[in-house]
Amino acid sequence: MKYNMKKESESRKVRPRGLRRPDLGPTSFGYIFSAAIFLLILSFIFIPLLVNAQTTTDGLIRCGTPDDPNGVCGWDDLLDTLKRVMDFVLVYIAIPVAVIVVIIGGFQMIFSFGNEAKFASGRKMITSVAVGLAMTFGAWLIVKTLLAIFFNVSF
Repeated sequence: MKYNMKKESESRKVRPRGLRRPDLGPTSFGYIFSAAIFLLILSFIFIPLLVNAQTTTDGLIRCGTPDDPNGVCGWDDLLDTLKRVMDFVLVYIAIPVAVIVVIIGGFQMIFSFGNEAKFASGRKMITSVAVGLAMTFGAWLIVKTLLAIFFNVSF
């Protein structure tokens, strides 16, 4: 019987570390490229909604336009503009941002790969969005109710 009398360090093989993950720090090309693509896609979605260059009553401010029967801005027009701004912020800004944050939190939870800190961070993002939307809709409901009670503004 022959025994292998090599030292332990000689018998150990140095194995390659495998493919390394690319550096996706805030200054890397991949990070900047993916952020640019994300912003480009968002601009294609939101710019047509924000521009709304029409002269009908669908805009945010109706007084002083050709569609206004009085032609002058008054107290009722100020309340109507407040209502329209609130609806615009809620529908076109708060809800899409909440959906994007929920998607990011979900991906963070899915790709945590057993890392409890990342999973908890994703869960915290989603619960924060739920609390934020509840507060936003609650504030919207309170303001609409107060405007309807005190100023007889129909919604």
